[in-house]
Amino acid sequence: MICEEYLQEIYETYFRDELPKNLTIGETFDLIHSAIREVYAPQEPTAPEPQPIYDSLRALFQDQTKLTAVSLAAVVREAVNYSKASNKHIAFLMKKMAGQSIEKSVFNPAMRKNVEEVIRYRNAASHKTRVPVGEYEASRAIYCCVALLLWWRREIDNTNWDNSQATILDAAVLRNSPDVDLTDLQRRKS
Repeated sequence: MICEEYLQEIYETYFRDELPKNLTIGETFDLIHSAIREVYAPQEPTAPEPQPIYDSLRALFQDQTKLTAVSLAAVVREAVNYSKASNKHIAFLMKKMAGQSIEKSVFNPAMRKNVEEVIRYRNAASHKTRVPVGEYEASRAIYCCVALLLWWRREIDNTNWDNSQATILDAAVLRNSPDVDLTDLQRRKS
């Protein structure tokens, strides 16, 4: 219940919207991440076109007087840039086919694991599953809730609340998603 209250506070603070009523802790956690996915829609990189490289090579070899180290270096640079763009496009398509995406989150990886652990224990306790919920699991659930509370208090202290909602959300995602850098953070245009 404590964890649910803090997740609700986190959602309402970052998205400035009231959380729908009667959501479970897992649904609230998923709603936070689906709201983040809506804000940061990944842009598919365009597939590069190799034709300009062929045209440059053809022009160089048709007029032998233009064939210099500098002009050849320019073509090699074009080929390297083509290769980088192609690799980026292929990696995006492979992640898309595998259903993976770089997870942007306001929670750091350790905090995500803690919240997921609390969700598991809560589901095990409330649905009377065969998963035993004993003293250890109760202690872990308390630890995870306290860790969430301390993390949230640090986030509140580290946030410049004078900024706009978009800037606050960007800063939280950058702070807590280690695989995301500024160039990966592309806002969906509304």
